[in-house]
Amino acid sequence: MPEQSNPTGAVGPASRLSRRHLVRGLCGLSLVSLAGCTSSPDAEPTDTDGDGVIDSEDYAPRDANVSRRLDLESASATGTATPTLTATPKASHTPTPTTPPTPTATPTTTPSSPSETEAESETETDTDTSKAISSNALSATNPGVFDRRNYIARYSHRGAEVVLRTESVDGYDVSDRDLTVSLVEFPRGREFTRETTSLSIPDGASSTTETVGITFPSAAEETRVHYIAALVPEGTSLDDATADEIDLIAETDPFRWDADRKAIRRDKPPTLAAIGGESGDGYRRVEAEGVFDISIVGRTAGRQWEAPFYVYKSAYMQAVNRDHGRRRPEFVQFEMQSGFIGGFASILDELAVSNGFTEKRETVEFVIDFVQRLPYVPDDVSTGFDDFTKFSVETLVGLGGDCEDTSIMLAGLLQSEPFGYDMVLIQPPGHMAVGIYGTDLPGTYWTLDDRDYYYIETTGEGWGIGDIPDEYKDDRAYVHQV
Repeated sequence: MPEQSNPTGAVGPASRLSRRHLVRGLCGLSLVSLAGCTSSPDAEPTDTDGDGVIDSEDYAPRDANVSRRLDLESASATGTATPTLTATPKASHTPTPTTPPTPTATPTTTPSSPSETEAESETETDTDTSKAISSNALSATNPGVFDRRNYIARYSHRGAEVVLRTESVDGYDVSDRDLTVSLVEFPRGREFTRETTSLSIPDGASSTTETVGITFPSAAEETRVHYIAALVPEGTSLDDATADEIDLIAETDPFRWDADRKAIRRDKPPTLAAIGGESGDGYRRVEAEGVFDISIVGRTAGRQWEAPFYVYKSAYMQAVNRDHGRRRPEFVQFEMQSGFIGGFASILDELAVSNGFTEKRETVEFVIDFVQRLPYVPDDVSTGFDDFTKFSVETLVGLGGDCEDTSIMLAGLLQSEPFGYDMVLIQPPGHMAVGIYGTDLPGTYWTLDDRDYYYIETTGEGWGIGDIPDEYKDDRAYVHQV
């Protein structure tokens, strides 16, 4: 393959970033200010290493010799395979996915311008649904997180009590809507049963509590399950509603039927149980019923901002269970096809505006600063392996990742609408960053198919578009089209 030369870019008043239109994949449910999509009913738990322990129960899901933390004392770590390019630059500009990549030429630099309570055993039978639920119920974990949010306050094998806000910060309109509660296999697997109730909200009320009764099927007694609450248009079933008409508003923690106690009990997979609250310099994670409430604080253009959001625990566990044996560009492609990264891109775009960043260049810098604000966490600390690529929801919940994790996240965010930039992954020796297509910008860029991609560092703070650490500025690198 011929090596690609890198022309020197010029700095001028017409400097701009070039956008490309991209249709974002849609989730099975409309997810606003949250993370994750529903899986298909036929989705099966993944056992990546074939050791008989599914990934969500396995401490080391890519090593058949390691299923518990203690096994690491005698096991050696394994990593993902070396990535190859999804498009190899050629004179004809024709992608060649099967050809091993060859490093492009040395980059060109242009001058820079200036605690849980389990339910008691059931002791009575009551035909009143709310009383039946209350007599054998789990209460929401950390309900204070849900101030001005919809949430499931109590639940049992008889159903769920859902608190609905007429002016929720989530932005959901509860007028002329029906409430649907589904009992599904955790995380977001097959649906066992579903019930719907019409809402009756008193005039002037700021909130209401609706009780939805459930007949717990015997098929659900042998597995880990959770409740999912959603709003649908009045008189419309969940099956007939379109994705835009469905608002997923709340989920519970996973639980299991306890036949001996005739009651339900919380039952988190080990991977999920290991994650609790955490806080540090500029970040915070709080565990609550069904979600992780996360906040990142940083600065852009001299102004401080805060980015609060929450991630459903089920979405996190779906990512943990997913096959991780893919190349790095394929992680970006999967994130975009699943709809997760596009949904989160929309959230960050709204947060940028709410923090006063309205110009397109400002919003891009805000997204870059957000990703750079995430702590650098080596794989051997976060997963027990030297090289383990994570999906973006894992990086968010884990409050950080290594260079490939944050690069995958940033490439997916900026390539998704509402941003829609042409992005690549740039891989110098022993490192990974991203490139954004632009013309006449200052800084360092690589060229692929006659398009200039300006380097963006994702680890550490303060790196702008075109800025590159000294240790990589004279290196050749693989450029991966995503």
